[in-house]
Amino acid sequence: RIIYIMVTVWMTLGAIPAWADRTPYDWALIQLDYNRQEKVDQLERFMQRIHTLAQEAAKDQTIISFFEMNRQYHNAGKSQEAPASLISDVEKMRQHFNGYYIANYFIFYDILFVDMDGSVFHTLRKEVDTHINLIDKKQSLGFLSTAVANKPGHEVFIDFYEYGPSSEPAAFFIEPVEKQGVQKGWIILQCPINKLNSIFSATDDLGQTGETFLVNSNGLMLTESYFKGQSTILKARLDD
Repeated sequence: RIIYIMVTVWMTLGAIPAWADRTPYDWALIQLDYNRQEKVDQLERFMQRIHTLAQEAAKDQTIISFFEMNRQYHNAGKSQEAPASLISDVEKMRQHFNGYYIANYFIFYDILFVDMDGSVFHTLRKEVDTHINLIDKKQSLGFLSTAVANKPGHEVFIDFYEYGPSSEPAAFFIEPVEKQGVQKGWIILQCPINKLNSIFSATDDLGQTGETFLVNSNGLMLTESYFKGQSTILKARLDD
């Protein structure tokens, strides 16, 4: 999707060197162009990093094994109660995996493990999206549910939107999980908005009254404005 970077600034024109051949407006625009390009580069590096990690996660044998263990454990529990020893062993393996997640994929806020029927059989954060069915319209989670209902066999990216279970905006990479050439479900990697916000939180050389922020294709801000007393993310809309 198209996103825009907008820069607002009030600059002290008296600081322009006397020897400059350019007008004060020329120097102001040069500075704005520089700051805009700097933020674009930072944003591209960040998005490339999380995209690469999402693709790696879908092929990570540790994640695939963990996915399959939890899927089988969840499905077995539908027909009979698991013995205490098995429950204890599974919890130990989950604790071990949490350490693996923190060491390798902590850039993602959460990972949802989803069966082919849309059932979320495990999550790391254990929010209210755990053990729901994304395809069930009564439990719908908006754009995420719509995407899973299409049962994609390829990667899908869901842009930032208000995600109820986390009480904040989130974006998602939906990655199919395969074992021996057969798709078993999906891992869904949740991207928090605060990672983006941190990129745009401070801009050098714009003084105390300048700020840089990110806007999506609908004109909604994806980062906070520090001149507002309340959150602007997906709430403040800007025209052209």
